[in-house]
Amino acid sequence: MAESGTSSIAFNHITFNHITFNHITFNHITFNHITFNHITFNHITFNHITFNHITFNHITFNHITFNHITFNHITLALAYWPRGARLATGSRSTT
Repeated sequence: MAESGTSSIAFNHITFNHITFNHITFNHITFNHITFNHITFNHITFNHITFNHITFNHITFNHITFNHITFNHITLALAYWPRGARLATGSRSTT
């Protein structure tokens, strides 16, 4: 799939099994971005700055971000759904 973007700068970007559909990025700066099994559908990002972003098993659907700045963001088995975020652990909360 072709990706459209302007002013995209990436340093030490390692990606395994990265599937992207309809990815639009403006002014995306990434340093030391490591991603494993990253699946994204309809991801729109404006002015996204990331430093030392490590993500494992990150699944995102319909993720829209404006002016997202992240420093030292580490995510393990985290899934974002349209109705909220849920941590993929073995425990279950009843509250």
